[in-house]
Amino acid sequence: MDDSTETCKDNAKWTLSSATCTAEVRSLGGMLQNVHFLFANGDTFAPLAQADWADDAPKEDCKIAPHLQRLGGEWPCVPFGTSPSDPQHHGYASNAHWRCTHQSQRRIELVIDFPKSHVVSQLRRTIEVSEEAHRVDCSLSIIVRNACELPIGLHPIFRLPTDAPVHIGLENSTLLEPMPAEIRTPNFQLVAAEGRMLFGADGQEIDFSQGYTGLSTELVQGYDAGGKVAVEYPQEGKKAVLQWDENALPHCLFWLANPHQFEHLGAFRGLGVEPISSWFDRGTKPLFGAAKDSPGPFGVKLKPSEPWSMDYSISAETILVEGG
Repeated sequence: MDDSTETCKDNAKWTLSSATCTAEVRSLGGMLQNVHFLFANGDTFAPLAQADWADDAPKEDCKIAPHLQRLGGEWPCVPFGTSPSDPQHHGYASNAHWRCTHQSQRRIELVIDFPKSHVVSQLRRTIEVSEEAHRVDCSLSIIVRNACELPIGLHPIFRLPTDAPVHIGLENSTLLEPMPAEIRTPNFQLVAAEGRMLFGADGQEIDFSQGYTGLSTELVQGYDAGGKVAVEYPQEGKKAVLQWDENALPHCLFWLANPHQFEHLGAFRGLGVEPISSWFDRGTKPLFGAAKDSPGPFGVKLKPSEPWSMDYSISAETILVEGG
């Protein structure tokens, strides 16, 4: 594959705005960042995480994945994670620059062409901030050169405060699974799950929906996630709601960075809530026979004659604060 050095170029930025929301869009990765929902009472709610270094100039060392240099917000991953179809983690489009084909005050259309040797030909992406609702509407389209099956995912990362709880609400009775032993590294502590309860190697019990006290970096896959996850911020009286087509991306990968330490970059804190059709971030098949009983599918079948597309959204709502 001809990996262009354009991944090390400066990043273009566009701004979207409405009466209910402002947002920025970066050419690198087509990333949606710095989303601020504006409420009539004067409240501003910014649910997406942003790395401290994200607004700096790209690092001179291009061995650092470009999407990590601008880490934060939300972007599509085609293919998702590490895949034989693409040597770059989360795929070429996560680490290269998209071009804007049309922009208005509230809406932007982006396109990226893949290298000619890649099975993917082009991705198209739209982002629109609503005028009436506290919502950002997005779409993703995939055009391939040859029939294939790829792991595909979206990569929103929500803010994880240091001094306040965050609650996670799932749409249905999702089966949870921590990172399997076959691929788990020593810094991952969770070893099992039962219902909403997660269990650490030291016997610690953690309610998945209520927080991650004592944990730092973890990956937990939610199977058959129902196409909707809410991330609640009780002390702020707000919640963010991520909605997507559950038939297109049936599962959801939860990445806890509490914080996660990136070499040469620093510490990053956030909660990835990542709709996927993938086995964790490792492709379309469970490795080493792990999770053989977990419900698939773990990939999306694509045809050159049938562009694949889906819509999804990130919205904000006011919640009742206990005692308020």
